[in-house]
Amino acid sequence: MVSSTARDLPVHRAQVMSACLQQNLFPKMMEHLPASDANAIQASLRMVDEADLYLGVIGFRYGFVPKGQRLSITEMEYERAGRRKMPRLMFLMHDDHPLRAADVETGTGAARLRAFRQRIGEDDGASAAAHEGVDRNQLLRRQRARMREEQRAT
Repeated sequence: MVSSTARDLPVHRAQVMSACLQQNLFPKMMEHLPASDANAIQASLRMVDEADLYLGVIGFRYGFVPKGQRLSITEMEYERAGRRKMPRLMFLMHDDHPLRAADVETGTGAARLRAFRQRIGEDDGASAAAHEGVDRNQLLRRQRARMREEQRAT
């Protein structure tokens, strides 16, 4: 499953999708869902539940926090993947990455994003890499090899 904020990262999402397809992985992405009345939280968490690998692309926007919730949908997906003990491969946008001002979160969302990024970096259950110069295909190959080894061990 590929997770990220969508509006600010369309090129990055396309690159991750391409890397997945080159590895014969079919990425579950919100863009591929049919139009429905299902709420965004349920649809997103269902995609996590149906996936074998969680790929997160984290830029400088925290993302949509549904009314009555404390976390963004992206962070909810990350948590669900962790509870399911799924391999989580996280691409964190490098601080030097060129950005538009509209692509940078401000206010309370900025503080939530900093905490989320820090949590990803400290989480033993997630592999994180900065965007700049990262060979996504190589990272996916390594993650697939780890997954195969874990499956053989069980």
